Amino acid sequence: MPKQARRKQILIVDPDPGAALRLRGVLEGLGYRGIAGRPAEAISLARGLRLHLALLDAATPAEDLDHLATQLHRAAVPVIVLYPDHTPPPTVAGATAYLPRSWRTADLVQLIYRYAGAPE
Repeated sequence: MPKQARRKQILIVDPDPGAALRLRGVLEGLGYRGIAGRPAEAISLARGLRLHLALLDAATPAEDLDHLATQLHRAAVPVIVLYPDHTPPPTVAGATAYLPRSWRTADLVQLIYRYAGAPE
């Protein structure tokens, strides 16, 4: 029996559980494994997993967002920050890219493929 390939793992950090769940569903549909967590548990989640990418919502408190993005960046995990549509992207230390919160699936897929590669 062939060994099943492990799906690439993407961490989702969003203070809004509903938004995190919707994003997780999109990622799962694309063939990735989405792991959603609150900001407080994100660092411990990241330590225990082999992450390929992290999606952080800018609604996360600024000090948590900067700390988490910096830690993930140091661990060589690309970080995409989701931000409100009608504002300029925030400046987040450790961020690799930014994406408006009302993203189109094509834009999300393009960034994921660019930084995490195609699903396995």
